Amino acid sequence: MYKKIKIMGAIIWIVLTFISHFMYELFPNNIVASFFPINESIWEHMKLFVTPAIIVFIIEMIYMKKKRICIQNNYLALLIEIMSSIGIFLTIFLPYYFKFEHNLIITVIMMILSIGIAKYLGYIVVSEKNELILNIFSIPLILIIVIMNIIFTFAPPSNLLFIDATKNSNHVAIFLSKK
Repeated sequence: MYKKIKIMGAIIWIVLTFISHFMYELFPNNIVASFFPINESIWEHMKLFVTPAIIVFIIEMIYMKKKRICIQNNYLALLIEIMSSIGIFLTIFLPYYFKFEHNLIITVIMMILSIGIAKYLGYIVVSEKNELILNIFSIPLILIIVIMNIIFTFAPPSNLLFIDATKNSNHVAIFLSKK
């Protein structure tokens, strides 16, 4: 049963990723900017892995509670899903991007592949023995990831990951100019 939940979660995550990409254009404000990409920088696009993963996690938890399905290591699975999706995506995307530039179709395929692998890794984690300490320790790490996303949205370091290649500028300048 949980395998089906993870497969549906992956599909919902992929759909939410596409919707999330346009949230800031539809609702340009600081709250939306904190959780959804505000431009085309690589860093901002990593929010497409974090926010939808958390939304899917909440949906899965509500569904499992309703169906009285008890699964262990949920927070650990979420942490692994977020970190592995970002890690896998950047590992395959960055070399391709620096060699061939941006290709939307290839990027989308890489993103879907990253999410699929991440959800599979999350499934493996919940199938293992209960790791209560790691599960509890995962909660503050997830919060740190979310807080880092918010901080770097409004105060990004000078780094290639934070440059909007379409405008060749730091994303805070673009964000502030939209106000």
